[in-house]
Amino acid sequence: MVWVLGAIGAIAFTEILFRLPFLSVLSEFIEVVRKVKDVMTSNNISDEWKEKALPKYSMGMMRSSSYLLAILLVAFAPMLALDVAARLFDLKFLEFAMSPFGIIFMTILGFAYFVWRHHYGPKSL
Repeated sequence: MVWVLGAIGAIAFTEILFRLPFLSVLSEFIEVVRKVKDVMTSNNISDEWKEKALPKYSMGMMRSSSYLLAILLVAFAPMLALDVAARLFDLKFLEFAMSPFGIIFMTILGFAYFVWRHHYGPKSL
């Protein structure tokens, strides 16, 4: 039974990531990190300008990373809800989900669902 709950959790996690702007926020974060690297390694930019620019970049990184954390917390919420429901029936879902076999199972299933959803699933949501 915990395998079925794991499958539901993996599909729910993947579907939530599809519907929330996870990839766009992640690319925004990576872009800010790239700009920081470019500024810090450039010899053409004065230290004074670097001191002015880095706090702005750090605020952008903080905003993006906070948003990424919020998205991941929302995506993991079905797992916690499934654990609460499983405990009503004396099932140990969280122990399964954190075991190596559970992690591998849910990762493979989530990736397979991602590929299916990306290629064959509904295009407009």
